[in-house]
Amino acid sequence: MLVADALRLGGAILSLYPDMLAPQLVGRLLPEIGSNKNIKNLLVACDASGSDHCALIPLYHCLHTPGGPLKYSLEGHQFAVFDFCLTSDFRYIVSISNRFITWDLSTSDMTRDVNPGLEGIMQQLCLSPDNRYAAAYTNNSQSVLLNCLT
Repeated sequence: MLVADALRLGGAILSLYPDMLAPQLVGRLLPEIGSNKNIKNLLVACDASGSDHCALIPLYHCLHTPGGPLKYSLEGHQFAVFDFCLTSDFRYIVSISNRFITWDLSTSDMTRDVNPGLEGIMQQLCLSPDNRYAAAYTNNSQSVLLNCLT
């Protein structure tokens, strides 16, 4: 279960850079090496052969460990997130930067990514009570209204 949780936490990185598998596992599971023989064997193998695929193998614990306070890593924005809102049913998060991204909270998967093609960064996100619309404005005075159902 620890390995599956470590892979889930590193999933956004690993989907883009699969050669980062060894650094992700070592960086997340190193605190478990003393109490779990299988984890120790896995990390020894990562240490031995991981550098064939990636030169950045951590020497110390440097990423969130599974079972800690971090449950999901919502990675997908190219720029800083300027606002986010929970839907009224608490099933999704909508976040904004230069695009709208919707995340499923039960799986941490990105369910929708909309780039409105505007100059600037969107700010001050508001969702309608029925979650049909998301509204924001940009730092250069443009208003954006997104139909969340289409």
